[in-house]
Amino acid sequence: MKTCKECHRTLDDGQFNKNCGMHDGRLNTCKDCVAAYAKDYRSKNREVLRKLKSIAARKRKYNITPDEMYGIFEKQGKVCAICGRNNPTGRGWQVDHEHTTGKVRGILCHRCNTAIGMLKDDPNLLQQALDYLRRHDGTLPAEEDWDSWFTRWVS
Repeated sequence: MKTCKECHRTLDDGQFNKNCGMHDGRLNTCKDCVAAYAKDYRSKNREVLRKLKSIAARKRKYNITPDEMYGIFEKQGKVCAICGRNNPTGRGWQVDHEHTTGKVRGILCHRCNTAIGMLKDDPNLLQQALDYLRRHDGTLPAEEDWDSWFTRWVS
């Protein structure tokens, strides 16, 4: 039997977490009080914990620290490496990486990162999408008109 230093209840030893640093091998605070403290701490520090979780995830997934990410971001002018926006949309700044090697390519806004992800990071598929858009806005002809269009633009 042991008394919790927080709630002052006398409880069985099993109601206290193990801790080899304590003389009896158990914490002085019961499991219920530890859980209540943790819940209160998480609710008061939600934003800090979210940022720490994000930093840890980036380090684990891309092996990049916040300073390294900021260095890449500075080198690209503190804007999205694709669209040039200086204020991210949606989920903020995203680390773009090559999916096979994991190598970081740059920092993108959520919209651009999603767009190239939807195109499977495939330059050929991106070119096909570009050709499609140009065909339908009048700046690029349909395939059957390609030769005459190209001749007009070159001459």
